[in-house]
Amino acid sequence: MVENKMNSNESNVGYYDDYIKKILDVACLSTKENSILIGLTIEDGKCRSTVELLEQNGKRDIGRSVAFSCTESFYTNFLERLVVEYSDTTNTVVADIVDVDGDDQFTFRMVSENNDMFTVDGISKDYARKLKDKVVNREKEKVYVKSSEAGLSNALGLTVLISLIVVIFLTLLMFVW
Repeated sequence: MVENKMNSNESNVGYYDDYIKKILDVACLSTKENSILIGLTIEDGKCRSTVELLEQNGKRDIGRSVAFSCTESFYTNFLERLVVEYSDTTNTVVADIVDVDGDDQFTFRMVSENNDMFTVDGISKDYARKLKDKVVNREKEKVYVKSSEAGLSNALGLTVLISLIVVIFLTLLMFVW
């Protein structure tokens, strides 16, 4: 299943958009019965991306591993975009930064409500904070938009209810007088 969605082994800058779309397509396969594990490991100027589907019974479906050169374009046009779009696609419940190996290379992690995990390993603490801030800010925007929409629908519902009460009251007055 993941293999079909992650059918590209290209490592060219022109494939960033396609690869982001494929990762987001795989992320949409997430359910409560499985977990999607997306890992990006940056080492020696290269980024290796792996995508796995882990079933509850322990069965793993591993997509192809794809490598990218870590250029400035990679960080801005791919990695940061991927983090933001993944955050928008999934409902992130945890975003944190850890130094897993104690090597001063940090890991940025996002965990979704379906227990999916997205990690970027081998980045500086400042860059990990930058990615975390992007996710936290997007999540705040989601909450604000949802509450604004709820407020608008509540106000509209209240207006319709008051209008209906006024019409009923006026109708009753006409027939009583």
